[in-house]
Amino acid sequence: MKPTLEQHQAFMAHRVLEGLRFDFLDAVDIVAGEHAGHTGSVLGLLTIDDEVRYLIELHSGFDAPVREANLRLRAATSEHGEG
Repeated sequence: MKPTLEQHQAFMAHRVLEGLRFDFLDAVDIVAGEHAGHTGSVLGLLTIDDEVRYLIELHSGFDAPVREANLRLRAATSEHGEG
């Protein structure tokens, strides 16, 4: 099921939506599926039913739909490379 306009706007405004593991602009690693091994940022919410899907902007510059189960929050690192 596609998110409603209200859900999409709430997501873009960084408001918590029940059942979602990721937030707008979160940095993520893709750990499984077609784009496994890539990194990117969460740009949008595509579906919110039993299988949540996000639109991910890959660091290669392309956008891809990715299942929530295939994503992991990217570990934050300092500007000195320490994490």
